[in-house]
Amino acid sequence: MRRIRDAIAYALTVTALAFPAAAQRTTPGRVHTGRTNAGAGTEGGATTSSGDTSASEASSDAESRDEDQNLTNRNGEGLGEVEARPWSVVVGAETHALLWQNNLGGAAENKLFNYYFFDGHVDIGRYNRLSLFTGVYERFLGDATEPGVRMDDTSIRLARLIPLSSNILMTARFSLGLPTSWEAQLMSLYVEPTVSLGVEARFFNDLLTVEGVAFSSYFVVKYNTYAGGSPNPQARVGFLLNAELAMPFQHALSIGAELFVAYYWYYTPGNAGSPTMFIPQASADPQYGTTQPIQQVYGGEVYARYTFPPLGGVHVDLRAALAQGDTTLGYTSFIHDGVGQLYLGYFENSEVYGALTLRY
Repeated sequence: MRRIRDAIAYALTVTALAFPAAAQRTTPGRVHTGRTNAGAGTEGGATTSSGDTSASEASSDAESRDEDQNLTNRNGEGLGEVEARPWSVVVGAETHALLWQNNLGGAAENKLFNYYFFDGHVDIGRYNRLSLFTGVYERFLGDATEPGVRMDDTSIRLARLIPLSSNILMTARFSLGLPTSWEAQLMSLYVEPTVSLGVEARFFNDLLTVEGVAFSSYFVVKYNTYAGGSPNPQARVGFLLNAELAMPFQHALSIGAELFVAYYWYYTPGNAGSPTMFIPQASADPQYGTTQPIQQVYGGEVYARYTFPPLGGVHVDLRAALAQGDTTLGYTSFIHDGVGQLYLGYFENSEVYGALTLRY
């Protein structure tokens, strides 16, 4: 009888490791998507005239994954993972490759590149979190004098978690993007403050997670033009919607989809400037005079993710995605010289990527 009891206990233990319960999973979604704080046109942000990826995209995407994944409920209300530690460290590596490898123009440097990031946080009380993020780009194509490795911008973030029910969490965030990237320095960025408000809801015993985030940021710059003459962005608002479904037969395996849109307002110098600006291209249409139109960028992706059972307190997350733009590469501009064009599979930022993330 004792042997039978021991055998049953062993089988249950193995099953628990192979099929972790939904309540033990971290929040579905990317632990980190990369850029969380760059200013418009900051390092890696982009594809010439197709879009920028900077601050708020990240604040909305990456921060929402990181802030909600395990701090949520140390009060045991069911959202996220219960952790006794008031701090955590996240490191990750991503490899990105464009779907189109020829005739890329100014986007050729993004044919293949790696991105590495660090994200550390400390919890202040039960519902507050202070975190620091930074990243590094590694590119394999550039000018003879251009370094292959460059810093991304650095972000300091403060989040306030507001549980609304056992399966609905609201998160308010404030972040400061610091200009540690080369592109941020070219646009004379001092700082980029961003505020965001997100709501995450879980359904069907945590199998389905739906999250929406709204954000707004302001660019504090020294000059109203980027190096070369293009108008600098002044402000931005945007929205992110993510849905992820864990497989009923294997909760650690999930599939998801994400949609992103943002709108930019520009300073108004008297010319459209250089076409090398790494944000949505300014309009040269004379009907606008010295007042630039509001610009829109958009993007999205579908992905699959697998979360391995924790080992020694280390959580490993593996993700593969097919995307049109993301927070490391940039998004697609809707307006091209004053004319709206909706592109799917845009050649400068349609990509596949893989991401490996470790969290302790």
